[in-house]
Amino acid sequence: MRYQIQIVAIHLAKVDMKIRIFIIVLVIIGLGFFLISDQIGLNNMEKAKSVRKGMTKNMVIELIGEPKTKGLSHVYLNEADSSYIYHAPFGSSEGVVITFDEAGKVIHVANE
Repeated sequence: MRYQIQIVAIHLAKVDMKIRIFIIVLVIIGLGFFLISDQIGLNNMEKAKSVRKGMTKNMVIELIGEPKTKGLSHVYLNEADSSYIYHAPFGSSEGVVITFDEAGKVIHVANE
């Protein structure tokens, strides 16, 4: 009877160790994704500092890359037509938003 209890205790310890290792691996993977994502956001913010009013959509894409989202402008400017939204670093209120007029030229850059 004691021998069986010891075997069960050893088995549970092995299972517990596997679960701990699995959780540690998940945490490390999650941290890696977080750090990569945050670095992408920091790069986008740095590149957005080079965006100037009057640049075309193609010039912005060449400089920063494809945006996370393209769509109608959420900035309430009279001449605003559309915007590109780029991923921003953790803790930012929103992404890097570049707003264009009807001619496809930059009129506003948010989160510079």
